[in-house]
Amino acid sequence: MNIFFIVLGYTLATLIQYKILKSRYLQKEMFFTLSLILIGLFLSLFITIQKNVPNPHKLIEFLIEKLYSIF
Repeated sequence: MNIFFIVLGYTLATLIQYKILKSRYLQKEMFFTLSLILIGLFLSLFITIQKNVPNPHKLIEFLIEKLYSIF
């Protein structure tokens, strides 16, 4: 069910950007925006399907500790 909502959200975002940019004749911007939306969709689906995804809070804390130790 979670995957359905992700696909639905990205589909709505794609349709909205297509309608807005098509009415303004911005084909180049439409291509780049669509590619960014599709990359976001694939990354969201990959993270949702993976079961051993690390907790982002722990990852951020680890990165901050490493950065502070450098300085």
